[in-house]
Amino acid sequence: GVAIVFQTFALMPWLTVQDNVELGLRARGVSKEKRTELALAAIDAIGLDGFETAYPKELSGGMRQRVGIARALVLRPDALFMDEPFSALDVLTAENLRQEVLKLWSSEERDIKSVVIVTHNIEEAVQMADRVVVLGSHPGHLIADVQVDLPRPRDKHSAEFEAMVDNLYAILTGSMPEGESEPDNTDTTVAGDLSGADGDSQPVEQTDAEETEAAAIADMLIQKHHDAEAEAKQNEEQADAGEPKPEPVAVHLLPNATPGGMAGLLDVISEEPDGIDLADLAADLSFEIDDLFPLVDAGTMLNLLTAENGHITITPAGQEWHNADILHSKQVFARLAIEHAPLVHAIDQALSRNRNGKLRGELILDLLRSKHTDALARQQFDIAISWGRYGELFDYDADDDELTRTVETAPLNGVAR
Repeated sequence: GVAIVFQTFALMPWLTVQDNVELGLRARGVSKEKRTELALAAIDAIGLDGFETAYPKELSGGMRQRVGIARALVLRPDALFMDEPFSALDVLTAENLRQEVLKLWSSEERDIKSVVIVTHNIEEAVQMADRVVVLGSHPGHLIADVQVDLPRPRDKHSAEFEAMVDNLYAILTGSMPEGESEPDNTDTTVAGDLSGADGDSQPVEQTDAEETEAAAIADMLIQKHHDAEAEAKQNEEQADAGEPKPEPVAVHLLPNATPGGMAGLLDVISEEPDGIDLADLAADLSFEIDDLFPLVDAGTMLNLLTAENGHITITPAGQEWHNADILHSKQVFARLAIEHAPLVHAIDQALSRNRNGKLRGELILDLLRSKHTDALARQQFDIAISWGRYGELFDYDADDDELTRTVETAPLNGVAR
């Protein structure tokens, strides 16, 4: 059989991730038990563990496309057709997802015999394909059929890779016959010597203060959960007596970045052994420097990156995350989030200390609103949920507004939960 991954996700907004993945199986009349088994396996394969109950509106673009890929994989097709699957994503998310698809293709457990990708990106074609078919239009016709014999994984900075890109570009533009290439290869990504970009930051080490902060937040959440009515009554009495209310606990803001975006950033930076200047990185990706700040800030917060005088390098922890398979990458991310992201740590700690391992999402939002605007509180909540889900620390049911601690399936390298 065949399956298709669409350019624009094409998810049903009223269905959860798991329900969207099960759509094709449901149409085939597969039993509920078998649908669940196959869907969870596909969700696990594409790195969506922890997001089964999320709705499309709760997901980033990269996560939505992962759902589309899982929906196709669950059918176990012989051929997979992908219609510009990365074109609707930002540069970093697209690069990360390309790497995930290549890992799936190289897996010995794959059922797919062939993948056909429609793309307008020459580098993407050379990076992923064993064979590139160049088509013309008005009327549609075959221009060239080129074999790509480069070894995998492919180095985009190698002379062979760049020569292949140049050759395909020349074929596409009709500037030279097939098989010829320019003698001088042009670098597609160059790390210049610009420096001094703003936004310098250092990796955030876990400190006693952060640990205390996380514990304090968790204490407040638990207290709110168990003693909501008593606390409300006490607050009313304090207000009537003119007594000041206790100051809310400060929360370090989580940068507005997704795990997929951070992974994509590391994919790009990993190609530069000595790191890269932020200004050069922005230029290479056709981004404004300001657009990269949230990703860089998130990377330094989680100790994935270091940033000094505008120069970014990957830390050993970042390299471990970058090189890990899907399961291990989630474990590494979970460990770093607990160590360095106080809000994520606090939610995980509160859930672990609560008797039934559950909390209302509104409790966390109330705590955040006591210090921030409603919009910022909601943003921080959404980021924490995204990070927690990715690391399989906890799940969130938007219908019931309920946070649930994920059953721990693997040790987090000594990090207490």
